[in-house]
Amino acid sequence: MSRGSIGPMTRPSESGHWYARDGTPVWEVSGAKGQSVTPDIRHARKLGLYPGVTTIIRQAAAPQLEKWKRDQVMLAALTLPRVEGESNEQLCARILQDSEEQARQARDKGTQIHAAIQGHYEGKAPDEEMWPYVQGIVECIRQNCGERKWITERPCVHPLGYGTKSDLHAFGGDRFIDFKGSDFTKAEAGKLKTWDEHAMQLAATRAALGYENGDCAIVYVSRKEPGLCRLIWIDEADLERGWEMFQGLHSYWCAKNNYYPARWQEKEAA
Repeated sequence: MSRGSIGPMTRPSESGHWYARDGTPVWEVSGAKGQSVTPDIRHARKLGLYPGVTTIIRQAAAPQLEKWKRDQVMLAALTLPRVEGESNEQLCARILQDSEEQARQARDKGTQIHAAIQGHYEGKAPDEEMWPYVQGIVECIRQNCGERKWITERPCVHPLGYGTKSDLHAFGGDRFIDFKGSDFTKAEAGKLKTWDEHAMQLAATRAALGYENGDCAIVYVSRKEPGLCRLIWIDEADLERGWEMFQGLHSYWCAKNNYYPARWQEKEAA
């Protein structure tokens, strides 16, 4: 069984979109004037970088994410009072700004929780604010997966030409878990479900780590109620379908950008 290249452990707040061919996430590169810049497709072509899994998956529509964004805009429109003398254009701009701020706060909270989870599995105690979240997640995973040795935030790349990081996977490769923050309550937990992008992400991560099988699950973590979470397994048939969809999106991304990362292996071998 072949394995993808493994890079060093990293923090979840360092979420990047590009990976070196040895699996190392690439956050910055040297710009034309020697300054540090965020890499883009031009740097990727020059350096042979691999796109991240999220970049590939975003080539397809995500209806539930777009609905959430629309909901944030509508909520901002309903709750923001109009300022006297404010034009329609100014009001619309303020509504969008408010909705984007709500999204930013949600992302920041998710990043904090994710970092606390990683810290726990690396033997670092979370702070008092984060402990209820971590305690609930750890117990949820223990109940559903039993006692296992877990590996967290392991960067890896696949010969197809993409990179990713495993949120959490068991030593030996029989369990793979990805965390998703959400604003659900206990009454809403039973309505949660997984989506195509979850199957694609877990299937692509599993493959990049070098495993052909292994149970995969999404753990939804409530940002509203500390300690509330729900683990949902994804059927193997859905994972296989997700892998097929991901490969199709990868081919599309390569053709769209006229960049085929896997061909760097051929160049280096020549």
